[in-house]
Amino acid sequence: MGEGLEQATRKPFDIRLKEDYGDEAEATVYRYLCGLLGSDKVEQLPLGPYGPDLAFEDTHGRWVFADIERRGNWKAHQSHFPFDTVHMPKRKLRFTALGRPYFYISVRDDCQRAIVFHHEDIVDAVCVICGNRYVSAGEEFVDLPRDRGAYVELE
Repeated sequence: MGEGLEQATRKPFDIRLKEDYGDEAEATVYRYLCGLLGSDKVEQLPLGPYGPDLAFEDTHGRWVFADIERRGNWKAHQSHFPFDTVHMPKRKLRFTALGRPYFYISVRDDCQRAIVFHHEDIVDAVCVICGNRYVSAGEEFVDLPRDRGAYVELE
C-alpha cells in the first residue's frame, strides 16, 4: 500500500471532538438506518467504543459494520463532496478484517447527506500520507475516489 508510510503519525483520539462533532452524525445515520430497516436491525457500538460505530442487517439478511465521520469541509450548499477523494483514516482498515462487510460513511457538515463507501472499494484503495490541521507531519489515509461512493439523503 505504498512506500514510506511508516513515517506518518496519527491524530490522537479526542473525546471532546467526538462528542461535540461526531456524535450528531452517528445519531443521524442510526436514525436513518432504523427508519429504513427497523430498529431491531441496527446496533450501536456492536464491538464497544473502539470498534465500528454501527452494525446493521442489510436487505440480504447479512449483518455488516459501518463507521461514520462528519466532514466539516463539506458544506450544506454542496451536493457532492468537494474533493476528488475522501480520506478515511488508515487505522479504520482493521474493520475490514472482522469477517463482515464494512461501510465507511462520510456525513456532510449539516448531517443531511452522506457519501457511502463499500467494503470492496475500501480494501482496493491506495494509502496516502497527508498533513492536516491535527498532524502537520502527515497522517496515513485510505484515498477513496469520490466517484466510487454512493450518495444518500439522510433527513
